Amino acid sequence: MRIDFEERIVRNPVLGAVMLWSFVFQHEQRESAPEPPNIPMLMPVLPIVLHQASTAKLKGMRFDSGLAKAILDTPTMRAGLQERIIAFAPLTLSSLNIACAAGLLRRSTRTSQIAFQTAVSRLPTEIAPEGVVRDMANAAKRLGAFFADESVVQLQMELGIRL
Repeated sequence: MRIDFEERIVRNPVLGAVMLWSFVFQHEQRESAPEPPNIPMLMPVLPIVLHQASTAKLKGMRFDSGLAKAILDTPTMRAGLQERIIAFAPLTLSSLNIACAAGLLRRSTRTSQIAFQTAVSRLPTEIAPEGVVRDMANAAKRLGAFFADESVVQLQMELGIRL
């Protein structure tokens, strides 16, 4: 698969680390979250947030709207999502590695699963999102809130994927 210049910019693990931090940060803010997000829960985040139509819809949604409304309003979010998750898996894992190495995320001790929590309460100014990246981070935060209300099994059913 040939990746052009623009796609290499978007498929940047540092950008992915910021998106994963944004997701986990908002996930932690939800009282409904029984546990911190684990690796299967993180796998759909970048494929959704780096999908322009999904970000355009998600970035301004209310945190209480829920995943079902997001999918109803943006049916293309689910289109090809399983294939995107597979294609983005190396980027997601690299981004997670960078987020941990940079001190943005850390492995949670609240569960026996491999799950993550934020290590800092806000992003350093040097990597604070601006412009389009801020829109993507806002979309990631909405996903964090929406996913906190769902189990991995429910996410699989609603998103039409297998994790």
